[in-house]
Amino acid sequence: MKKMMTAASVLVASVFLTGFGDSTAATKENFTKGLQEKFDKLQYCTGWGAGEKISSFEEGSPYNNALDVLVVRPEHAKYTEEKLDTGVFLKYGLVEKKNDSVNVEFWDAIKRKGVPKKTDVVIYKVTEKGKNYFKVADGQFGGKAAYFCGGKFVVKSVDLFTPPKEDKNGFTFSKVKFTIQLENLPDWVQEIQDKPTTDPIQHTIKLILTSDGWKTEDAIQ
Repeated sequence: MKKMMTAASVLVASVFLTGFGDSTAATKENFTKGLQEKFDKLQYCTGWGAGEKISSFEEGSPYNNALDVLVVRPEHAKYTEEKLDTGVFLKYGLVEKKNDSVNVEFWDAIKRKGVPKKTDVVIYKVTEKGKNYFKVADGQFGGKAAYFCGGKFVVKSVDLFTPPKEDKNGFTFSKVKFTIQLENLPDWVQEIQDKPTTDPIQHTIKLILTSDGWKTEDAIQ
């Protein structure tokens, strides 16, 4: 008995056999485009603002919940600059530093509330130059966190891919192995503690066929 082709199987076959110029065709060029669209939204980022920072100030203080400012005690300034990359950000003009005296809130066990007390501090603040690299995004443990970001992820090649097929949800997909490289990093990245690799790296990802060509799964969620 002859087996009839379903509409989905006809679509998969046509996608694989379609020639040049069709954005739905399973070609390295189309896969590269879909991948690069994803990585154009990403940069290398390193966290800023961790460590022995002061986070409780008197009510109305501009430092409360300010992610573009890092306030520490003078005895913690050396560690902050040498171990948490703030010294690098100072050197390249991404942050500025000043000594000050501000009202820090301390817990009073007798009054059972926070009481402001004038305290000597060192304040690091993101500069205008630093704002070109500064981003606020979701933190690793919830809430928002501060980052300095730079560079561009470039898809260098699509190395291997599977013939398109339909998954259980009716989507046409292909597994794609590709090579990506981090380029155009700002100069300050070379001096931070956790340097990213700039060597080409291979990854494998699932691409989904859409009405607008091949996309990564997160693009259609």
